[in-house]
Amino acid sequence: MIVGFGFTKVSVERHQTQTPLQKVSVVNDVDIKDVRETPLPVNNRKAVSVDFEFIIKYEPSVAQISIAGSVLYMGDDGKVKAAVEGWKKTKKLDKDVSVEVLNMVLAKCNIKALELSQDV
Repeated sequence: MIVGFGFTKVSVERHQTQTPLQKVSVVNDVDIKDVRETPLPVNNRKAVSVDFEFIIKYEPSVAQISIAGSVLYMGDDGKVKAAVEGWKKTKKLDKDVSVEVLNMVLAKCNIKALELSQDV
């Protein structure tokens, strides 16, 4: 269950001042940067803190939006421990945890990116 979400960096760059004449393609990517165990002050529970970077590129070299942040996932202690150990070994997030985390990242970041793209 997701118990926290926050942005740590938001960056928008427009490389061209005019609207491009050719077709613009939009490419987005989510990259998990770090996974670590985090103690919660509630009932001595532990959670998984997942740092991410969400990037949208408008090609060919029109603009780029970069959003970084972290998601706090709370589950039973076994799932938290397994997620952190799995990350340390393979740099991959447990499937059950990654589905919830990535859904939250995409939901929040796509909305923020839409707002930012309209401003720039």
